[in-house]
Amino acid sequence: MHPKIEAAFELMGRGDVQAAERMLETVLKEPSLTPTDRALAFARLSSCYRLAGNRADALRTARDASVIAMVSDDERTRALADFMLGNAASAVFFHDNPADQLFAEAMQALERAAEGYQRLGAIDFASVVLTMAELARGVQHLDGAWPLYVRVANELADPRWTSDPSLAHHASQVRGRAFTGLGAIELARGRRAEAKAQFEMAVSLLLAGRDPSAAPILDEVAAGFDQLGDPPAAARVRAAARAL
Repeated sequence: MHPKIEAAFELMGRGDVQAAERMLETVLKEPSLTPTDRALAFARLSSCYRLAGNRADALRTARDASVIAMVSDDERTRALADFMLGNAASAVFFHDNPADQLFAEAMQALERAAEGYQRLGAIDFASVVLTMAELARGVQHLDGAWPLYVRVANELADPRWTSDPSLAHHASQVRGRAFTGLGAIELARGRRAEAKAQFEMAVSLLLAGRDPSAAPILDEVAAGFDQLGDPPAAARVRAAARAL
C-alpha cells in the first residue's frame, strides 16, 4: 500500500477525516499510482466524503474505485471498493434519491463484496452482509432482511471468530447489531416475546466489549423495549449505553 494511503487510513482511525481527505486527494494526483493503490485511494476517499455528509461525491468516487479495482489483482481491494460503493449508494438511496436502480446498485455491490471477503476468509464479510440486511429492512423487505441477519448471527458464533481475541470483540459487536435487527423484525411482526428475547441477546453482546460505539445501537434496542411497553428495560439499556 502506498505510504500516504496508509497514513490517511490512520488519520481516519483517529477521527481526522478532513486531513485524510486532503491527503487522499493529493495522492490521487500522482500519475504513477498502481491500479490497486488508485482503487484503494478512491475507496477511502469515498468513505471520507460519506462521513462528512458529502454523499454525491462519495458515490462518484466509490464508483471510480469499483471500476478501477476490476483490473486490480488484489481481491481485498476489489471487495473493499464494492463495499464502499454499496455504502455510498445506500446513503444516497435513503437520503436523497430513492430510485430502484440505486437500491439495485447498492445490493449488487454488497453481494460482490461479501463474496470476495468470504473467498478471502475475512471477517469483513459479516459487516457487508449486515449492511445488506439493514438495506433490506430499510425498505421494509423484512422477509429478505431476516435470513441475512440470521446468517450474520450464526456465522459469527463460529469458534474461528470467537476464539481469536483480535476478532472476538468485532464479532460480538456485529452479532449484537444483527440481533437488534432480528428483534426489530419480530416486533414489526407482532411477536413480542420473541422480540424481547432477540433484544436481550443484542444487549448482552453489545455490552460485552465495553465499546462506546455500541451506544447508538443500544439506544435503538431501548426504543424497542419502549415499544414493547417495558420502560424499566428501556431505562436499563439507556443507562448502560451512557456508561460505555
